[in-house]
Amino acid sequence: MVQEKLLTADLMVQVLDARKLMTLGERKNLRDWLWERGIKTVVFVVNFMNLLEPEEQKEVSNRMGLVAESFHS
Repeated sequence: MVQEKLLTADLMVQVLDARKLMTLGERKNLRDWLWERGIKTVVFVVNFMNLLEPEEQKEVSNRMGLVAESFHS
């Protein structure tokens, strides 16, 4: 049902867990399912950042920047 509704959406919000950022399943879902159906506008939201140490937060922010860039291109 969710996938059917996504086909009518203008954009999608992908909520990610900072403790395991962008799992293989999440990447596969974005690449294989969304892109094939023309859904190309995705907003990434990283949840649980407050549970990480400051150094880990910085690392996750850097990784998220790389992930967003890879999907942007």
